[in-house]
Amino acid sequence: MEFNTLHALEGYNDILLFVMCILITTGISLRVFHVPSADNIIADALSRNLSSAAAASLPGLEIHLFEPPHEVLGQSE
Repeated sequence: MEFNTLHALEGYNDILLFVMCILITTGISLRVFHVPSADNIIADALSRNLSSAAAASLPGLEIHLFEPPHEVLGQSE
């Protein structure tokens, strides 16, 4: 997903537009940087659904699950 070009893979455009609306209406400026997994052990573990490995890397880490809004996914509640 690319915020600067508003280009996303098929199936992600609705999510991209939803996020862009939030950013524009709230005045939030967003910049995303790639950090290699070797330099970001916790994010790497979370992206692989290894929450126990992430928690072991940072004691006291609180992990909360996220579910995108149903209307963005084209689903009804």
